[in-house]
Amino acid sequence: MDEDDAFEVPQRNEYRYLVQEDEEEEVQYVRHRHYISPFLVLSKRCIFLICLGVAALLALAAYLGYVAQTLPPGLAQVLTDCGEFRGKHENGAYSFKGIPFAAPPVGERRWAPPSDPPCKPGVTDATRFRSVCSQVQPMSSAGKVVGQEDCLFVNVWTPTLRPDAALPVMVWIHGGSLQMFSGGEPGYSPTEKLAADTQLVYVSFNYRLNAFGFLALEVLREGSPRNTSGNYGFLDQIAALKWVQRNIRGFGGDPGRVTIFGQSSGGTSVWTLMMSPLAKGLFHAAVDMSGSYVLNATLEKAESDNLVFLKKTGCTDLACLRRLTMRQVLQVRYHHLQVSGRSHHHGADQVPGLTLK
Repeated sequence: MDEDDAFEVPQRNEYRYLVQEDEEEEVQYVRHRHYISPFLVLSKRCIFLICLGVAALLALAAYLGYVAQTLPPGLAQVLTDCGEFRGKHENGAYSFKGIPFAAPPVGERRWAPPSDPPCKPGVTDATRFRSVCSQVQPMSSAGKVVGQEDCLFVNVWTPTLRPDAALPVMVWIHGGSLQMFSGGEPGYSPTEKLAADTQLVYVSFNYRLNAFGFLALEVLREGSPRNTSGNYGFLDQIAALKWVQRNIRGFGGDPGRVTIFGQSSGGTSVWTLMMSPLAKGLFHAAVDMSGSYVLNATLEKAESDNLVFLKKTGCTDLACLRRLTMRQVLQVRYHHLQVSGRSHHHGADQVPGLTLK
C-alpha cells in the first residue's frame, strides 16, 4: 500500500486485522457496524416504562398517605401511652374528651381497685364526652337511673399541643355528694374558652360514685391486696392523676406543676388526696372549695352500717353482688340511704385503704 493511500482509521467506527498472503502482510480495513436487536430496544423501552410506572405509583401512595394523615380543619391528634386520640379545636383551644384512664370496672373489676385500660390500635375519636358513671338523678328513690359502669374517662382542654410549652395544669374534681354528676357536667366543668383565656391546661375525669364507688363491706375485702373495702372512687381519682403524670406533656402541660381543685364533695376529694400517701407526688398544689368531713366514718363503722344494704340485696358473697344489675344496686342503695341517712364512704383514718395515723 502506497504512503499516499494511507489514511487514519477512526477509533470506535472501524477496526483493523491482518491477512497473511504469500509472505506479504496486507492490512485490510473493514468498517465496523453496530447491530442492535429490536428485542433489546423493546426491552429497554419496557424497563423504562415500568420504572416510570413504579415511580408514579410510589408518588401516588405518598400523596394518599399525606392526605390520609392531614386532618380536616378543626381537628387534632395526640399520642398517649395507650393509643392515639383525635380531638378538636374551637374557641381558641383544643379539647380531648372521653379518653379511658382505667379499664371498665365491670364484672370481676366491680368493687376492685382500678386497673390499666386496654389499648386500641389506630386513632380513637375523642371529640365528645363519654358515659357518666352510674347514678340516680335527682338523688332520690324516684330519680332516674343514668350512666354506665364503664365510665372511667378523662377530658383535657389546652391552648396548645406543643410538648415544650410546659403550661401549668389544673385538675378539676367534680362535686355531687359523691353520688352524681361527672367531669363533663354542663356549666360545671372546664371549657375551651377557659383554657384559651387563662393559657392553662385543664383536666377533668369521671370516678365511680355512690355504692359503686364508696361501698364498704367486709365481704368486699375478698381479694383486696390491703384487706380493705370501699373508697374505689378515690382510687379512681388517683389513677386519673397518674394518667396526667404520664401523658399531660403531650397536651402542652407540665407534669411538675399540677394543681387539683374541687368543690363540695370535689373539695372533700381534694383534702382526701392531700392526706393519702397513694397520691404523693401526683400533684403540687391544691384548692379545696367547701369540702366537708361530715359524712366520713371509719372503715369498721361503714362496713357495719352497710350490712343493711347487703341484707336488702339478698346476697351473702362477693360473686352474688357482682351479678346484680346496675339498676338493682342503685335501687337498694337509695333505699338504704333513706333508711340510714349515711353515705357509703369512710374517711380520715382510712384514706384510701391505708391507715394514716
